[in-house]
Amino acid sequence: MNIVSILLHTGGKWVHENRNVKINNGDIVYYWVYMIVNGLGRQVTDQRWTASGGSSGSSQPVQPVVQQPQTGSSTSGKDEVWNGRTLKLVVEDTFDEQLNTEMYGACTNSAVYGCLREGNNGYLNPILSSKLRSRKGIQYGKVEIVAKMPRGDWIWPALWMLPNYGDRNSGGIYGGWPRSGEIDIMESRGNRNYGNLGVEYMGSTLHWGTQYVNKYSLTTANKKVKSKTLADGYHRYTLYWDQNGMDFYLDDDHVAKFATPNQGFFRWGNLPGNNIWAHANNAPFDQEFYLIMNVAVGGTNGFFPDNVENAGYSKPWSNQDTNAPEKFWRAKNLWQPTWQGDDAAMQVDSVRMWQLQ
Repeated sequence: MNIVSILLHTGGKWVHENRNVKINNGDIVYYWVYMIVNGLGRQVTDQRWTASGGSSGSSQPVQPVVQQPQTGSSTSGKDEVWNGRTLKLVVEDTFDEQLNTEMYGACTNSAVYGCLREGNNGYLNPILSSKLRSRKGIQYGKVEIVAKMPRGDWIWPALWMLPNYGDRNSGGIYGGWPRSGEIDIMESRGNRNYGNLGVEYMGSTLHWGTQYVNKYSLTTANKKVKSKTLADGYHRYTLYWDQNGMDFYLDDDHVAKFATPNQGFFRWGNLPGNNIWAHANNAPFDQEFYLIMNVAVGGTNGFFPDNVENAGYSKPWSNQDTNAPEKFWRAKNLWQPTWQGDDAAMQVDSVRMWQLQ
């Protein structure tokens, strides 16, 4: 292995040349690149370059092209046609520009004690994580995210959508959650070995119901990645959505199809009370939704079930504990070694959203 630091550029390019290495036609050079620009790092892994064009045994300068990570047949940033209808590209970000770090420490959403917590009644939440929300939303169309999921015990990454309504904190036009719906394109767990729920699995789910009844169990499906795990490379997560339902994909593999019920979601779910979605069979999924990408940790809502065997040690808390954050933090010697730098982060290559015309 040859590790080199390149501190100066030549002619606008960053070049490393080693004429002591002999490369023959057909030889494959495997490489990775780690870049630091204005204090911000970016890593590109699992790259390869095949030698060609030179004389056998010659000392050729290796000039591989560093490409953005891609998977399968990821689409370009153009309008598309789906089922004979036009999809207009309305959101695209390939994160090529420098990130804005001035927001660190600023309050962007004070709802649900988002910017102020007090430790009078026990531990403060011991982990600081992050969330990105799109400014725009779509009502029917396509969403595509190319990303690498985090690896580390009890890490919970999610790519999901909520109603783009009002100040975005009141739920949606049909009322508070889950009455106005939630679209989970991808949720996963960073654990290396957690039953059949570890980092090699992901799930897609629709949440819908009344104030006290959530019928998500009728619209949820899981998928295991074909090769290694969701943290070992970039994968493409895709949603197709129209009035007839939704289709979810992991790369080119179909995860789930949730068709609009002929009798509507309210009657299909046998929900109690008055039908708040009587005007449309596909309600609450007949409104505009925006995209959220976030990383959470732990929780007691059941996403990390109790009594599931975890590699090396048992889950440090139960979903009935009132002091779950404290138990989690006291067990940091067990889970913290599984969090290894950027490997424990969600790394996003591109986000695209198309509006169905």
